[in-house]
Amino acid sequence: MSLTFHPFDYMAAKVTAPYFHARKDRFCDRTVGVNYMWRTPFNCAYAITDGCLLLQVSYSDKGIYFTYPIGGDEAAALSALEQYCTQTGLPLQFATVSDEELAALRERYTTVHATSNRDYFDYLYHYADLATFAGRRYSAQRNHINRFVKQWPNWAYHPLMREDVPKIKAFLHDLLTHKTANEPLSRSEQLEVLGCNDLLDVMHELDMVGGYITVDDAIVAFSVAEIIGDTMYVHIEKGDTRYPGVYQVIVREFAAHNAAPHILYINREDDAGDAGLRQSKLAYRPCALLEKSLVVIGER
Repeated sequence: MSLTFHPFDYMAAKVTAPYFHARKDRFCDRTVGVNYMWRTPFNCAYAITDGCLLLQVSYSDKGIYFTYPIGGDEAAALSALEQYCTQTGLPLQFATVSDEELAALRERYTTVHATSNRDYFDYLYHYADLATFAGRRYSAQRNHINRFVKQWPNWAYHPLMREDVPKIKAFLHDLLTHKTANEPLSRSEQLEVLGCNDLLDVMHELDMVGGYITVDDAIVAFSVAEIIGDTMYVHIEKGDTRYPGVYQVIVREFAAHNAAPHILYINREDDAGDAGLRQSKLAYRPCALLEKSLVVIGER
């Protein structure tokens, strides 16, 4: 039976979740949240065959890529994918490939061309580090928090409940209105905003967690994350920089309030090559950068 790829919509999120929970890596690309948020710009789709989940994404400058099969009979799923590519005329190429998967592809295929891009490495942190900011290496983050607390003593952390979603979306709109008064949003920023609003609409149905910070009852920051196995994946993290220190506060408080014994890591995703975002994410002292490869198969 030939493969059929289906759009990654709300029902897809429900169907694919068990496969994401059974995977071996900690890549943010293999989560419900990332695929749901970015389903439109990347034409995210999925297929299930031989007990495996296959994802399909479209990069505007590189064409269509697939993921290595997740779960089930990987060899049979790869055979089905080979047949699908032959039938459709698509090249056999894979995105977000781990080192272990790359080794398996090199064992199966004669010619494997692999490349990686630092812009899309995931930032992985020890959970306890971000939940406490303990130790000398986090003195700068604690200083930012102390200044925030001193300047705005009436701040508070709140879990993001279903009834809070409309006001969170209103905060996001106001935040962007302030930004666009100074400079227009880029195309990628516009797409991110659409994805944030989409995810906020379904986050509770998809068992995600959220939290937000207020100052004098006004929202100044919020986060939304997905927990898979021993890792929390932070899909959305937005703050009003008119409140210096607000990002350090939401990072620490969100981690502290959602801590559980089985959660050992936080994945804060990639920096997409943004210099300021890279500097910020490095400042939180990641324990690892998760390298992902793009792979193009030549001869089979």
